[in-house]
Amino acid sequence: MIARQSILVALGLLALSAIGPGCTLMRPPENQTVLRLSVAFPAQADRSASPSLSIAPVEARGLTGDRRYAYIDRAAPNVVRQAETLFWEEPPSITVERAVVDGLRARFASVGEAKTLTRADQRLFVRLDRFEELTGLGEPPQAVVAFDVTTVGIADQTIAATRRYCAATEIEGSDPSSRADAFASALHSAVDQLAQAVGGGAASAPSC
Repeated sequence: MIARQSILVALGLLALSAIGPGCTLMRPPENQTVLRLSVAFPAQADRSASPSLSIAPVEARGLTGDRRYAYIDRAAPNVVRQAETLFWEEPPSITVERAVVDGLRARFASVGEAKTLTRADQRLFVRLDRFEELTGLGEPPQAVVAFDVTTVGIADQTIAATRRYCAATEIEGSDPSSRADAFASALHSAVDQLAQAVGGGAASAPSC
């Protein structure tokens, strides 16, 4: 009887020792909210055959390429902060690259993706400069998207132009979906500016 009790006590202690260290491992992970952007560009019925375009991989400035949600307080405009539990589903540079390709394909018949080798009249090099929430000072928060595009002529490898495209959209709610919608709207607007400029339209002066 005593031996049996000793065995039960030993098993109990063994079970406790196994559970104890594992308590931290068994805790649920910290809540992380992941934002997904959905930007649609309906194709025009009469897409232009000229110019043909090739898009280089989008580069990102500093923390702009990070998946963590970035924001800037208007009271400290030179400090980029990052949210602890708010993330983008993919790096903003990838999101912008896809939006640029889709937006240009909606207007032009020949647009090559960055990962494909496409013969084209022009190659576009995009550098993402801002992809952040602007907040503070009692003003409504805004989603700000800004990128610079350098257009290079393929035939002679000369730089045709370098322009900045940007847009800011007010974030109408404090929930993650409102933030994602605002960034999608800002990105759509900036890409529309690019498509208009490539098509020969007047480029609007950057305001962000």
